[in-house]
Amino acid sequence: MPVRQQLLTPDKVQEIVQAEDEHFTQEQQNCLYYLSQFIAHLDQEELGMFLHFMTGSSVMPNKISVTLNQLTGELCRPIAHTCSNTLKYHLHVFTRTEAGVHKHSQ
Repeated sequence: MPVRQQLLTPDKVQEIVQAEDEHFTQEQQNCLYYLSQFIAHLDQEELGMFLHFMTGSSVMPNKISVTLNQLTGELCRPIAHTCSNTLKYHLHVFTRTEAGVHKHSQ
């Protein structure tokens, strides 16, 4: 019997993206908010690509953890760990503009 793939929606993906550390600063919470807004503006195809980047799979996991890294310079970029479904990013890289929040708002 084939596995039924769940229809991806921004709300469903937003629900599974969670901070790994519950004691984020306000600035870190802002970054999570911008990520949430970015996800909210993705269409079905883009949600699939985002999920594949984050997990290496087209199947939605129960959770995607978000945490910070300490990389600097050219290494300062989002990193997805597909085995643990974890996104690591540098606080100052993931700003509202870089999150693409403006992408669909016209």
